[in-house]
Amino acid sequence: AVVSTQSTGRSELARRIEEYACLLAVHNKLENSIANLEDQCMQKGLEAEQHRVEVLSLRDSLTTAQQNSDKADDMCRTKNIEIENLKDEMKQYINEVKSLNSDLERLEAEH
Repeated sequence: AVVSTQSTGRSELARRIEEYACLLAVHNKLENSIANLEDQCMQKGLEAEQHRVEVLSLRDSLTTAQQNSDKADDMCRTKNIEIENLKDEMKQYINEVKSLNSDLERLEAEH
C-alpha cells in the first residue's frame, strides 16, 4: 500500500509538473506576444510621428508656395498697371505728334 501511495504521489507530482510546464510555456508565449505588440505599437507611433512631421513640412511648403504665388500675382498686377500707364503715355505722345503734324501741314499750306 505504501508503494502504491508513493507511485500515486509521484504520478500526481509528474502531472502537476507537466501542467506547470504547459502553463509556463503559455505564459512565455503570452509575454512574447505582448512584447511583440508593444514593439508594433511603438513602431506605429514612430511612423505616425514621421507622417505628422511630413504633413507639417508639406503644410509649410504649401504656405510658402501660396505666399510666393501671391507675390507673383501682386507683381503682375503692378506690371499691368505700369503697362496701362505706358500705353496712356504713348497715346498722349501719338496725339501730340498728330497735332504737330497737323500744325506743320497747316504752316506748309500757308506758305
